[in-house]
Amino acid sequence: MTSARRGRASVRPLASRIARFARERTVLLVSALAALATVAFVPPDEAYLGYFDVKTLACLFGILAVVGALRGIGLFEHAARLIVARFATCRSAVAALVGSTLVLSMFATNDLALIMMLPLSAATLLKAGWERSLPFAFIMQNLAANLGGMILPFGNPQNLYLYERFSIPLGDFLSVMTLPFAVSVALIALCCALFAKPEPPQPAKKRAAEKEMTKKRATEKRAAEKQSAEERTAENSLVDEGRQQAAFPASGEPLQRTNVSRETLGPFAVSSESPRQTARNGEGPTSAFEQGRGADTAAPRIVSARRARALGYAALLVLVIASVFRVVPYPVAVGAVVVALGVLDRRALRTVDWGLLLTFACFFVFAGNLARIPAVEGFFSFWMGESALLVAAGASQIISNVPAAVLLSHFADGYQALLVGVNIGGAGTLVASLASLITFNEYRLVRRGFPSRPALARVTPGAYLARFTAYNAAFLVVLLLVCAPFV
Repeated sequence: MTSARRGRASVRPLASRIARFARERTVLLVSALAALATVAFVPPDEAYLGYFDVKTLACLFGILAVVGALRGIGLFEHAARLIVARFATCRSAVAALVGSTLVLSMFATNDLALIMMLPLSAATLLKAGWERSLPFAFIMQNLAANLGGMILPFGNPQNLYLYERFSIPLGDFLSVMTLPFAVSVALIALCCALFAKPEPPQPAKKRAAEKEMTKKRATEKRAAEKQSAEERTAENSLVDEGRQQAAFPASGEPLQRTNVSRETLGPFAVSSESPRQTARNGEGPTSAFEQGRGADTAAPRIVSARRARALGYAALLVLVIASVFRVVPYPVAVGAVVVALGVLDRRALRTVDWGLLLTFACFFVFAGNLARIPAVEGFFSFWMGESALLVAAGASQIISNVPAAVLLSHFADGYQALLVGVNIGGAGTLVASLASLITFNEYRLVRRGFPSRPALARVTPGAYLARFTAYNAAFLVVLLLVCAPFV
């Protein structure tokens, strides 16, 4: 292989990794670029240090770390399965899944609630033959995650930020958010009662379909294993040849080893990585149903072997929540989390969503710089004085509710309208809440993983997006009309 070819071969994996990072961290990249753009107008100085709300970042880190540890031992999936197992019709199962997502979002934030509950929903509905209701269930779960967490200061990232920014007393926070939360829950319950079908499972039909699919997969697996064995034999012969040529080189260049089995088998290639590492690399099971099946085997562990650890993690979560409520100093709470998880579950610390924390830091710079630009400050100050609720909800539709909260907090005279606006503003467009992108991507993966299900095949991503927008717009309009007179 020439040096030019080797150079091109080495560039391709790097370009692929960069492209994957850009897809997975789009919001982080956009926020970083936005922060850099404002630096041209406000050069760095000592005032930059005042932009960062250290307590918000520290408490958010603590919550993400502890929730990750609880998720790792299967607590949330196990609890949700206990709830869902008690219901025998599609309507009751959808209501249980949506309700579980809503409750979970209060403590685990909206994006983590969706990451944990969407695979369970897909597995449950597909297994019972209720795939016709899957798009509706995903839309309701998305609304439940975005609107359910509004009732508590740590339920959504924007709540945690505003709670600290304005030093809101807990009683005042609850009194402001009770009305939009109650209306949201009522609307979600009404939709589940009206639009989820009360049909029983279809076991016979689905067992036959699954049997046929299992047979097909077994045949493909046997063929893949046979071909893989042949290719490994060929690869070993190439390796032996390479060793001989390395010992007696003819051209001075050692023979380059080729991974024959991966190149020739494509999607059936055998990987030496663990399934978890493979999933992180974008390979392996990609559908929510397959992820849900993996969780099926993991969830029961919480009942016996890891109960004591679950209680310890729950105590850490209570400690972090106490720091949010200013009962415990936040350095003490976060320090306890780092020490405890460093001993019990280092993986929970490694898998914290550092991208979310960096995104917050970039938004702090972006918002702080904009507030120091006179023209921008005058524009937002005027409109926030006219109708803070509409400005907050409207800005959320364009730049998402978390950056809208950070930006508009610099121009708000009070917190009530801003707090309500960025929370109900999570309903609306696909980008109104970044958690909505998780739901949309998960639906695409499920649909792609089950092309033989006609009910799913008919609801294309475009059709799903149309339904999503219709439901979200209706929720947003009702919430604005109800809440406007009271803030």
